[in-house]
Amino acid sequence: MRTILANHKIASLFLFTASLLLALTASISVAAASDMSYTGQPYDGKENKAKVQTKVQTADTFKIGDSTRPSQDAIDVSSYQGNMTANDYQILANKGVKSVIVKLTEGSNYTNPYAINQMKYASQAGLNVNIYHYANFKNKSQAQAEANYLIKVLKNKGIDNKIKIFADMESTSTQNDNVASNLNAFWKVLKNGGYSNHGVYTYTNYLYRSAVINTVGQKQTWIAQYPYQPSASNLLHSEFGGWQFSQTARIPGGSYTGDLDVSHDYTGLFTGGAGSDPF
Repeated sequence: MRTILANHKIASLFLFTASLLLALTASISVAAASDMSYTGQPYDGKENKAKVQTKVQTADTFKIGDSTRPSQDAIDVSSYQGNMTANDYQILANKGVKSVIVKLTEGSNYTNPYAINQMKYASQAGLNVNIYHYANFKNKSQAQAEANYLIKVLKNKGIDNKIKIFADMESTSTQNDNVASNLNAFWKVLKNGGYSNHGVYTYTNYLYRSAVINTVGQKQTWIAQYPYQPSASNLLHSEFGGWQFSQTARIPGGSYTGDLDVSHDYTGLFTGGAGSDPF
């Protein structure tokens, strides 16, 4: 009796399990056929999702020389643009770019290995050449150390002391209540070393923006903010010397196919200093 009952239970359990599996399979099939991504497009797995996200987040790119955009008066370059050729810089000049700001140093131990060639190519194309230092300092002594390192590089490379030097103030490591006094200590070392043409680069959401701007003044400030679609009919931040309005401009017909930062010059911020003869 118990054996028969047990066998009956086993058979019933088998049938129930089989029915459940069939129901789950049907449910999964329906879900797979009807699943949608948040964009309303069919979702067919990880690869498609990545494509949808890329499409949604695609930046507004344009060719340098586009007159519907704010005038592209200046570009800035670092080691990421190290493979730009002399001809690329000449194309930029032909398209109306007037100035280049080259990253020279960062912190107290890094020098952009392409900086000198970048400066030479820009000079050969007749472009005004400026440089920037990416600041990491947290206190006065670190600011002085970074300035001394920069001076050492400037002098070793034979860079003219009239050149415009921007302190790139965007790193969160620089953001504290003493940022203005730290930056002023940086400027003082540079001035004592013979380099007194200073400007600040920062962005609209930098926590101590006003403090760093006040060390040089608004007209010596290069501010960054990127509208989704920058337009020549909607110029922003005219109270400052220069406005970096995009980081996705391209060189038309150039060998360098990557993105470039471009800026609008309101006051001649990038044209003074050493001009096109930085050495």
